[in-house]
Amino acid sequence: MAQQHNHLSGYDASEGALYVLFALVLALHPRSPRLFAIENLAQTMHLRLARATLRLFCQQILKAKRDYDRMASKIAAAWRTVRRVCTQAERFAQDVSNSLI
Repeated sequence: MAQQHNHLSGYDASEGALYVLFALVLALHPRSPRLFAIENLAQTMHLRLARATLRLFCQQILKAKRDYDRMASKIAAAWRTVRRVCTQAERFAQDVSNSLI
């Protein structure tokens, strides 16, 4: 890294590190495709670094999936409540309508 800079730029980073960062963004971004393939993710890294990076990559994906599943179950429960309330409102409206006839 250049000494006058106190941050890591794309120019200073290795191609392998940038590739892994790209893959993590692709895997964890909410608007990324549900299914994708990555060929040779660790091709330009040292073997130990590749193993540790892939382990971290998998842990982050699994954690994000658990968080997503937890959020999805809360949304599904809220949707069931809304549907139940709407059904009850429809029944009430029908009962009122029938009593007026």
